Amino acid sequence: MLIYLIKFNIAIMLLYGFYRLLFSRDTFFGYRRAVLLGIYAIALLLPFVDINGWIAANETTQHMATVYAEVMLPEVVITASKVHLSWMTIVWVTYIGGIVVLSTRFLTQLLTICRLASRSKATRIEGKKVHVINENGSPFSFFHWIFVNPNAQEQGQLHEVLVHEQAHVDQNHSIDAVLAELFTIICWFNPFIWLLKREIRINLEFLADRHVIEEGSNPKTYQYHLLGLAYHQNVATISNNFNVLPLKKRIQMMNKRRTKSIGKAKYLLSIPLVAALLVVSNIESVARSIVSEPQVTQKTVTPVRKKVAVRKKHVNAVKRLKTAENTTQKQNQLKDIISEDGVYEVVEQMPEFPGGVSKLMTYLNTNVKYPAKAQEKGIQGRVVVQFVVDRDGSILNPKVVRAVDPSLDKEALRVVKSMPKWKPGKQKGKNVKVKYNIPVSFKLS
Repeated sequence: MLIYLIKFNIAIMLLYGFYRLLFSRDTFFGYRRAVLLGIYAIALLLPFVDINGWIAANETTQHMATVYAEVMLPEVVITASKVHLSWMTIVWVTYIGGIVVLSTRFLTQLLTICRLASRSKATRIEGKKVHVINENGSPFSFFHWIFVNPNAQEQGQLHEVLVHEQAHVDQNHSIDAVLAELFTIICWFNPFIWLLKREIRINLEFLADRHVIEEGSNPKTYQYHLLGLAYHQNVATISNNFNVLPLKKRIQMMNKRRTKSIGKAKYLLSIPLVAALLVVSNIESVARSIVSEPQVTQKTVTPVRKKVAVRKKHVNAVKRLKTAENTTQKQNQLKDIISEDGVYEVVEQMPEFPGGVSKLMTYLNTNVKYPAKAQEKGIQGRVVVQFVVDRDGSILNPKVVRAVDPSLDKEALRVVKSMPKWKPGKQKGKNVKVKYNIPVSFKLS
């Protein structure tokens, strides 16, 4: 869950930056709406798309995975004084608290609108069904409801308001607004999610404003009308408000010359960006399957030689894969790369500790003890333990593949051996044996 949340928010940050760089200044508001909603969809789906086999078979991406394993792979850090995860508890409590507060606010706004719709008088103005409000608030719409105070508008202004809000209704803009609000609730800690929500809301107003102008309203008169409502009280943020700020941007966009049609071609640049994000999203699972280089000491000479032999086998398999003439041959070569003696290095669904990565980190921090001998000698370092997760989730053949000191190695190995059963890895829907690496860093305060 934690890893998925991190990947989702990183994708949101990168995709939002890409949008601001390329699309935020053109007048293709319909295309922009699709891209903005696509950001949510892509960020949601990326962690589920599996291209681990391709990454493992490609020399360049495999090298990237190796670098990631050495530099970026999450690891457990054990200090001389036992680590307590009270800070993690505080983080989770704060996160859940933020969700509760924002969810309460969202539900309150929703109930307010529903209650206003049930209590206000429904009538027809210019053939459109509206709910008459008496409060000193600005006109707004929410799904198929339009709220307006006819007595507060002149006839010409009322027509513009109705056309504007009907555009929101006809184009289902409330769906965008509600989705943006829900994602903001879940990822409230990410400032980019708030910026994305704001971008979605202002783009919806661009669409409605353009519709008003296309219906024949005078642009200058309409802009003065907007300025006249700028200081009216706004209603719930989940609705589509007539006087959504900043008005300056809306007026500038109405007066801006239409972007040439050739500019639509730049939207194709989204494809390579999504492909790059897909590779990055899958790098971690491949990195966990890569064996870290052991230290060159007398006791690790045999593992080093075995590692070199395995690497040579993989390189040869990759070369054969490139020269394979048909799909069947390529699939057979790919199997040679990702599995050995029935034990896979990369599978469609990697093994998982009960409760996910955060629970694994908690388990290791709680159970790993810093050996007193190592503390006295001032020894510290990063131990990597490799094991096989069996088809039933059992831990098989745990061994140290990157040694630091016998006492540290022994402690890391002891805790791995005592781990509970994992959720087994799967390949083509079947449970399989999968290699897995866990790095444990011992550091002195």
